Amino acid sequence: MSVRIAPGELGTITLRMRGERWTAQANGRDLAGFKRTVYATGDTEKEAKKALRREWKATTVASGHSLTKHSTIRDAAAVWLSESTVSEASLAGYRNRALNVTDGRGERDGRAVINREGGVGAMPLKKVTLGWVRREVLRTRQEHGNAAATETHATLRAILRTAAIHEAIPTNPATGAISARDLPRSRDVHALTADGFRAVWAALEVWGDDSPRFRADKARLLYLLKPT
Repeated sequence: MSVRIAPGELGTITLRMRGERWTAQANGRDLAGFKRTVYATGDTEKEAKKALRREWKATTVASGHSLTKHSTIRDAAAVWLSESTVSEASLAGYRNRALNVTDGRGERDGRAVINREGGVGAMPLKKVTLGWVRREVLRTRQEHGNAAATETHATLRAILRTAAIHEAIPTNPATGAISARDLPRSRDVHALTADGFRAVWAALEVWGDDSPRFRADKARLLYLLKPT
């Protein structure tokens, strides 16, 4: 028979090794009585548990409607994750994205993901502006490319939307900070290398020798592809 967790309390913490880091997980009940699941990682079991309790503290504070302009991006990220109603697989992706933005580290399929050493988690919500979000996303683009910048923007937008819903900030400053023009889609360029071209030319020289009906096509291709 399971023991009902009282509001504001955290249940049993479970630990498991993922890659080279420990992951801590526990169920709890926030101050409003809603069940929450929190996660955290650390280099050791002790660090993972400590990080989990910090996440839980931020979650219970926010669920008690005391998330304010003095709260940090890390606090808002903890609330965003605790209130997400997505599948476990999607939530794992959200946690990595949040960790990448707030702490500058994370994991994806066992591979470290780092956008910025230290992250921006300590940034107070009252100091976050549209211009700050734009600069942060464009810096990520310059250092890590369009995909990382797009993910950073989407994560900040979700975190700051949660802060706005809890009335810690009047509006979401990430909305409108970046347009499609600022982060153009990367286009793959496919071109033959010198070795590849030589291999194609060698194959073309013997192609069609056994079939007279290909001779005209072969002549055209040799003319088009003839090195200058």
